[in-house]
Amino acid sequence: MLTIIIFASILLIIQLMMPLFLNMNKLMYFASNRTEEIVFSELTQRVQRAANNLTETIPIFMTLAVLSIVYEVDNTTPALCWLIFRSMHLVSYAFGVGIARSASFLASIICLSLMAEKLYVSQIAPI
Repeated sequence: MLTIIIFASILLIIQLMMPLFLNMNKLMYFASNRTEEIVFSELTQRVQRAANNLTETIPIFMTLAVLSIVYEVDNTTPALCWLIFRSMHLVSYAFGVGIARSASFLASIICLSLMAEKLYVSQIAPI
């Protein structure tokens, strides 16, 4: 699980840095205090939206992943699937493939739900 947490962190860093990588010709903007707005390409805007979306869901993933370690619940498969679907989400969002973007997002939410359900069930005392 720790490896998946590290890769999820790497995915977040990559997504947050992608606008810089895609706009090396505007490096001075990124190094400035950004008082002036500049217009980014459609690709950069999509990548930024994908990164914003990830920052909304990664706290849930990290919480569930750490709780899985603490309570010794094997959530490796849904966590790995979450990471794969979030990577697919970035690619499909960046290239404007709406149906794949929506499907990968939904699948990642299902993975989070499965992780939460497994944690919950592990804490219920047998009757």
